[in-house]
Amino acid sequence: MAAAGEAGAAVAVGGARTVEVELGRASVRVRDDGAAIGRELLLALADLLDAGVQAERRHRALLALEEAGALALLALPALRPGRVEIVARSHGLVRRLECAGQGRANLSEGADPSGGRGTEFVVRGAELDPARARTYLADVARFAPAAVRVDGVDIGDGLRGYLARAELELPPFKLRGTVALAHRGEPARIWLLVHGVVSTHVGVTRAPCFEAVVELADKFAAGELTPAATAADLREAIAPALEAIVDAGVQLMLATGARSASLPATSQARVLHLLLQALRSRRRAAEVLALPVVPALVSRDERRWLAIENLPALARPEPAFALEPEQDPDEFALPGPPVLLLGTAERGILAELLQLRFRSPPPRGTEQMPVSAALARGWRRLAQAFGRARRPLPDSALSAAERRFLATLRAAVRGGAGAPERVELCAGAGSPRVAGEPATLYLGREHPDVRAAIAAAETGEAWVFPACIALLAGSGMPGTASRATWVRTWHRLLQGR
Repeated sequence: MAAAGEAGAAVAVGGARTVEVELGRASVRVRDDGAAIGRELLLALADLLDAGVQAERRHRALLALEEAGALALLALPALRPGRVEIVARSHGLVRRLECAGQGRANLSEGADPSGGRGTEFVVRGAELDPARARTYLADVARFAPAAVRVDGVDIGDGLRGYLARAELELPPFKLRGTVALAHRGEPARIWLLVHGVVSTHVGVTRAPCFEAVVELADKFAAGELTPAATAADLREAIAPALEAIVDAGVQLMLATGARSASLPATSQARVLHLLLQALRSRRRAAEVLALPVVPALVSRDERRWLAIENLPALARPEPAFALEPEQDPDEFALPGPPVLLLGTAERGILAELLQLRFRSPPPRGTEQMPVSAALARGWRRLAQAFGRARRPLPDSALSAAERRFLATLRAAVRGGAGAPERVELCAGAGSPRVAGEPATLYLGREHPDVRAAIAAAETGEAWVFPACIALLAGSGMPGTASRATWVRTWHRLLQGR
């Protein structure tokens, strides 16, 4: 781990374009092409490494390194190295610090005909674990502005795996960096960097999911932070800028949503989900509502993007027609109005925010059938899917987990907008469906979503809310109590990070 600290120091060297780290069983070598370590810091390190130097002088050296923020250099004595060699080149000069064990440290200086620039560390006989050091470096140096290679393997450019990213410039707060959208995940997170090295992170509640990589070097340069700043100090320092950072994340979502048509289908769905999260948290709501980001089929071969604010016209008074994005439109008889392409989670959010309801188009082939034949076919399919679904299973036929889940689910949906009055578990693997009078949610006990919901609810009451959203599939919303439990639980988890 201490070897990782040395490499972290190299990453932090000003102006470095490349950093090379070589790790061995009892050695580490770090080379960079940035500004060389200055003479004063090398003298202080020499005093700290030299066992023969007076305690008072070594203490002054320690304070000098602390004040300069050279924490990685301070870590060198703790490694108990057998040998340390540091070579710093700049402006035609080369400085060499050598120390063998607990003996005297020597600093020499001379001309450098090579005219090179940078610093090289070699530490031998150190107590280090190469595997742990590689893991640590991959974590803290993934956003470094320099190209970082460990044993010949690139570990930098951690931003390349994101769906979208944009530069972040906040001069009033002395902050800069990058905002990005991840392909998956829920909590919003801000990574805090000091000279390119990840030092800590902040979870942001009540915000759509985004990630930000924020560099605090300008705050150190301005004296707002000192080299002795702790992780808590760093988090406190960016607190005034949190709203501006979140707003930058939402702006990136809007910009990415504006080019939805050019994105892959999975990315389109992700951006729509993020924008609905922004709408739920009331961030740039007018812009989100007006953005055409909802995919819809206007004919079997033509797709358009509709603004969220236009959806109520399609979903009232009758439910809007909708398909899952992965469903094949050729299997359905597409009606005249546009057919929305929405996943379960997106339907749930729209049902919650705009009180919209959704239904699937009829299967293809039924549009030409006589009414009586179409009804008969529909009843047959319902019966096959549910296995006598209109005959709920008695409590005696349910497992203990199923009985607990059923009682919990009935309580959760009670009072929700458009929610069914009853919930019943039935034999078979049929899809969850609301039907009958009074409105009843029928659940096939063997359906994968139902089994997954039962298993999730067993792990904690917070999971009842997403289970309701998935099983209702836009036909209604659970009551506010279950959502409050879900939000409260995730808020506690994020605060505990």
